[in-house]
Amino acid sequence: MGTKEFRIATVIALLALGCGGDRDAPEPELRPAPPPPPPVMEPVDTPAVQEVEAVAAPALETTRPLFTVQIGAFLSGEAASQLSEQLGRREIPARLMEVDVSGRHFHRVRVGALPGFGEARQLGARLANEFRQPVWIAPVGDDDRVPAGTIEATRALMRR
Repeated sequence: MGTKEFRIATVIALLALGCGGDRDAPEPELRPAPPPPPPVMEPVDTPAVQEVEAVAAPALETTRPLFTVQIGAFLSGEAASQLSEQLGRREIPARLMEVDVSGRHFHRVRVGALPGFGEARQLGARLANEFRQPVWIAPVGDDDRVPAGTIEATRALMRR
């Protein structure tokens, strides 16, 4: 083996050691990536729908700001309804919300409402772990109608 081949072999050996050649070294701890920032919420200008929603959903029992956990956003209303029903069967206070973003119509599935961002993050971590999917914390906007009793139901869920 010539000098050039020896140098190449040495470099390859050193690279192999740097890329996992030391099998006795402990594996690095993997941590989940932080959740993405909440999506930008743009209210949909549909006064007739907003009037119906305002009548159908009782007023909130607290003042804003509130935070919620979004567990999914679907193009299919059927998929969103199925997830919402699955959550309801487990007594998890879920609701559906429809919104247009960049010309696309989404069906969001949101869980609970809490006045503290920290509480919402705790709930989000629990749901992400339980359902093995990413969630994100979103501020409750004026277009997100939260039924009365949701805060209490969310806190009861967190105590379970």
